[in-house]
Amino acid sequence: MTAVIYARYSSDSQREASIEGQLRDCKDAAAHFSVRMVCAVGMGATGTQTEEIRSGNQIPASTALFTLQGGYAMDKLRGIQKLMMRLITKATAKKLAEKPDRTPEEDDMLDLLTHGGSRVSMAQLEGPVRWYLEEQQET
Repeated sequence: MTAVIYARYSSDSQREASIEGQLRDCKDAAAHFSVRMVCAVGMGATGTQTEEIRSGNQIPASTALFTLQGGYAMDKLRGIQKLMMRLITKATAKKLAEKPDRTPEEDDMLDLLTHGGSRVSMAQLEGPVRWYLEEQQET
C-alpha cells in the first residue's frame, strides 16, 4: 500500500498543540507501515538541510529524503509563534544583510525573511515524483 502522511500549519486559528498532535499521529502511523520516502517542507532551499532533518528526526539512511522549500508569511502567525519568529527573523535577516559574500540561497532567504512569500512550485516535486515512479517500476 502507498500512503502519504502530511502535517501542516493550516490556519490563523490553529494551535501549536494541533501541530504536535499531527506529528505524533504521523509518527504513530509510520511505526505501522514501511516508510520508504519522506518529504520535508521548510524555509530552506529545496534539496538543502537533509542531514539535519535526517538526524533530527531519526530518519534511517535507507529512507529516501527530499526537502522542499515552502514559504513564509509573518501575517499568518499569532501569539507566541509570531513573537518568536519576529525575533528570529530580525536577527537572521540582520546577519544575512551584513554578510558581504552571500550565496544565491542566502540572498533568497533574506528576501523571504524580509518580504515573505511562497517558493512552492511544481518543479520542486520533480525529485520525489521521479523517485516514486522508479519505485513503482521496480515493484
